[in-house]
Amino acid sequence: LVPAPVDVQAVRAGSASMRDEWHTVAADMSFKDCARGLGMEPRELLRLNTHIKGLQVSSELLQGTRLILRQSAHEAEEYCHWTFPEDDPANAEPSYMMARRLRRRPTGASAAGVGESGMALESME
Repeated sequence: LVPAPVDVQAVRAGSASMRDEWHTVAADMSFKDCARGLGMEPRELLRLNTHIKGLQVSSELLQGTRLILRQSAHEAEEYCHWTFPEDDPANAEPSYMMARRLRRRPTGASAAGVGESGMALESME
C-alpha cells in the first residue's frame, strides 16, 4: 500500500480549527467599534475575552490589544511519552524530562547520572 500524497491546504484548514483565532487592534478605538468592524456582537466578543481584566463593552482599546475572535473546539492534552496507543493519557504520569533543565558538564567530569554526551540533570530542589 502506498499512502496518498498530503494535501497541504487540507492540513492547514484542519489545523486552523485547532487554534484560537486572534485579532490585534490596529489603532486606538472603542470596544464597540472594534466589535462592529469585526462583524461581531460586542457582548459575544466580550465573552470570548474574559482574560483581559476589567474589559467592558464601554472600554477603549489601545493599539496592539490582542482579542480572541474564535476559541478552538479542541482542548490541549498534556505531553506524555513512553506510552502505547491504547494507554489513556489521563492516567499517565507527567514527564519530568520536560521539567528539568539539562546542563552540559565539562568533558572528563565523572558524576553519577552523567552520560557519554556530557549531559546531566540539574536538580530542581
